[in-house]
Amino acid sequence: MIDTVIGLIATIRNDRDLPSRMDADTHLLDEVGLDSIEVVELMMGLEDALGVEIPYGSLEREDLATVRTLVEAIREKSA
Repeated sequence: MIDTVIGLIATIRNDRDLPSRMDADTHLLDEVGLDSIEVVELMMGLEDALGVEIPYGSLEREDLATVRTLVEAIREKSA
């Protein structure tokens, strides 16, 4: 799932080289610089790619800290 998140972020940011600079501990807001619209795009893309539903408003800012925390939050909140 980590690779899926990174791939979607690269697509959203239109940066093919981004995956080579990211790993599970990359900070999504501080390092990558995702804005609120990009976060919404990421959530919608993850729902489609993973076949899950992420309840609106269920993710907190700390869930978006890193790729790893986002993956853990999605597993927890979409179960």
